[in-house]
Amino acid sequence: MVERASDVARIALLYDILKAEALSPRASVDVARKAIQMDLTGATWRKSSFSGGNGGTCVEIAIVPGSKEGSEYVIAMRDSRRPDGPVLIFTPAEWEAFTLGVQDGEFDLA
Repeated sequence: MVERASDVARIALLYDILKAEALSPRASVDVARKAIQMDLTGATWRKSSFSGGNGGTCVEIAIVPGSKEGSEYVIAMRDSRRPDGPVLIFTPAEWEAFTLGVQDGEFDLA
């Protein structure tokens, strides 16, 4: 539960940013179709230096040329244990919002 006014204000601002960036359902389908067709076979995947070599839960990212909502490149993210599994595709603005949320503990399970 969020109790501090500063936390509420920050979350409200993030929500407003993400809501403003959100696509219509039709546009979301179009983006998903393009992402499915994106060729990532030549992508250079990088793992965090904090991940270590213990086979734990890690994600990998790749910055690849491509267009999503007019950007010149996209950030692709995948589970390092399932390299042939699904890939999330972010615009630079979406990536920034996501990483800020991670840093603020927005996605912490505990």
